[in-house]
Amino acid sequence: MGPRTRGIIGQMYPGRRRSRATLAVLLLSALLATFLVSSAGATAQPRGHSTKYTLQRLTKKGGWVVAYAEGFCANDWRKEALAGFNKVAAEYERQGLISKTIVTCSNGIISGQIEDINTMIAEHVNALLLIPLSSSSIAPVVTTATNDGIVTAPFNLPLTSGKFDTYDGVNLCTQATVNATQLAKWVKGQPGGIVGLGGTAGNSGTAEEWACATKVFNAAHVQTLTLQYADWEVDNAKSVMASQLAAYPHISGIWTDGGMNCQGAEEALLAAGRPLIPCAGDDYNGILKMWVKYHEKYPDFKYVGYPQPPAEEATVALTNAIDLLEGKKGVPHMETLMPPTITEANISKYVQMTLPDAVYVFGSPLTHGELLKLFS
Repeated sequence: MGPRTRGIIGQMYPGRRRSRATLAVLLLSALLATFLVSSAGATAQPRGHSTKYTLQRLTKKGGWVVAYAEGFCANDWRKEALAGFNKVAAEYERQGLISKTIVTCSNGIISGQIEDINTMIAEHVNALLLIPLSSSSIAPVVTTATNDGIVTAPFNLPLTSGKFDTYDGVNLCTQATVNATQLAKWVKGQPGGIVGLGGTAGNSGTAEEWACATKVFNAAHVQTLTLQYADWEVDNAKSVMASQLAAYPHISGIWTDGGMNCQGAEEALLAAGRPLIPCAGDDYNGILKMWVKYHEKYPDFKYVGYPQPPAEEATVALTNAIDLLEGKKGVPHMETLMPPTITEANISKYVQMTLPDAVYVFGSPLTHGELLKLFS
């Protein structure tokens, strides 16, 4: 990350672990670059990504066109991710590094996302950000974009094949394993079993996480009752959970790959006059506020959340893409974000009682005021 962006996003990456030696090198590099810019009025010399990349891209300094091919934009996580992207992209525009951004949404339709990306290839954009709707089906068109000289930066949901330049996100299996391990400890030996609530039907992220979670439950001899899809939306999750309460008289815990699903599921329990039960999710503010409100009344209402910080994932992808366009070395091909796990012991540290439910509390680089405005 160059000295130009350090002032914009500052300490936005608490989960990006680096050694002391690496941090020292980064600090020294930043100070040296700042000195060169201030004294000579010039940026550092660009360094090539590859021979083809160098020939195609380093003839232009800034003024890049950056595309964001969103596959699903109907929930709060995606809204916060896009807000983070827009904020940092606007600063890059002020610096002259970006001339234009293009944002599309295919509303959960895989063929639509492929079509959007093909259009961006035809328009010769310089960089492409995306959350793949399918880890396999989207891979060929991303490979085409990469081979065409476009910097490709998928994030949040990884591609299982093909060619891309840089990826960032949390390790989905790690998230599922951490959450399932704690949930299994809470419910082991209790009657019933685990209800799983995932995102959109057929998405690769839910499939990967559920596979990792069920390994934990099986090893702990905890029964899994079902996996249902709730689109990562509170109202949908409430409706889906209501039907599961009718189907299963004993449910000991709820596993989700998104805190919105947790909130909706717990609201279904309240509506049915049943006690709240343990749930695993992420850093969705609504479920954290719900725990603060109800955990004393329902002692079995426990919560563990492994965050997937939306704005951070989007802005890491954007920053890495711009760094590649500038020819900088050291941009990771695969970057794993490692945010701290939220538990009952530290919820009070992270919950934002003055912000709406819709907020994901690991919202950097968005400020408190920006999050309030976004979700008011």
